[in-house]
Amino acid sequence: MTTPSTLKSFLNVEEVAELLNVAEKTVRKYVYERTIPYYKIGGHVRFNEQKILDWIAEKEMPVYTIRNRKKRA
Repeated sequence: MTTPSTLKSFLNVEEVAELLNVAEKTVRKYVYERTIPYYKIGGHVRFNEQKILDWIAEKEMPVYTIRNRKKRA
């Protein structure tokens, strides 16, 4: 479990790629498409770790059982 005391303030592309278990190229694509929260600091792309963790949580898909699954229109 990640606690505030173990969070780094900012992560680089390599660290975010490792956190997400994707290639660095994928993280750079997310930046280009502006689908991931990031900062440009001194010409470098940086990510706030808490905002990345929140972004990941937003991407969670709900789980449905067969009984409560909504039908498509």
